[in-house]
Amino acid sequence: MPPDQATDAHAHRVWTMNDDSIQAFILQHISEQDFKDVCDLQSSCAMFAQLHERYEKLGSHTQILLMEKAIRTEFMPGTCLAQTWDELDTLMRKIKAMGPLDYDQLQIACAIKGLGKHYENLQSTLQSIMNQPGFTLRDIARCIIEEDNLIRNREEQGILPNSTAFASQTTGKPRTKTTCLHCKRVGHFAEFCVQPGGKMAGKSLDKAKAAYCASRGLSRTVSTPAAQAASVHVATIHTQTPTTGSNSGVAPFFSMGSTTT
Repeated sequence: MPPDQATDAHAHRVWTMNDDSIQAFILQHISEQDFKDVCDLQSSCAMFAQLHERYEKLGSHTQILLMEKAIRTEFMPGTCLAQTWDELDTLMRKIKAMGPLDYDQLQIACAIKGLGKHYENLQSTLQSIMNQPGFTLRDIARCIIEEDNLIRNREEQGILPNSTAFASQTTGKPRTKTTCLHCKRVGHFAEFCVQPGGKMAGKSLDKAKAAYCASRGLSRTVSTPAAQAASVHVATIHTQTPTTGSNSGVAPFFSMGSTTT
């Protein structure tokens, strides 16, 4: 608090000048967005408090993102070297200002970031619970292992991975390609593999398709002999998005192209 102007006008004036200088220093060294958020505050103490509260809550996840950005920083011809150095220095200062690095939290942050490309729903679920009291590295390991077990169990049963332990796949988003655990080819499950040693070894492709449809409670049109002759051992499975109001299952159809090894 500044000195009382009525009782000590000189001390009040000195305090005000010093505070104005600190405010100017802060505003010169923060981002444009931070500038907009704190420029109307009346004291350097209020500015610092708001900035401190904002950045201390970012946690290890933000630290690792900033570290990744810092590691990817490159000094490029045509760009002032001093400018790039200043950008790198600013990133590192932000990382340090967030506090010492907790390696368990770093591992959690790495795992959550790694889920983003193919498992967005699981990532979102973990992000929503990681701030709960008592959440630890063991909890995230348990969640990931449970999710993996469910995916494998559904694959062994010949069920498409349209839902998981924590969240269902969003309609319209591309799914991870199914890979047979037996022959390692893409497009079918081990339960319906007709390759030697597979559970349907020696069966025709059409019978494998019919078995798949039956396991899903779906009906399908039997292919013609000509189509059977053109088929190969492994089918690539495609699903159609059900229309609104449909009360039937999602009927798959199969393309008879070359298999992918």
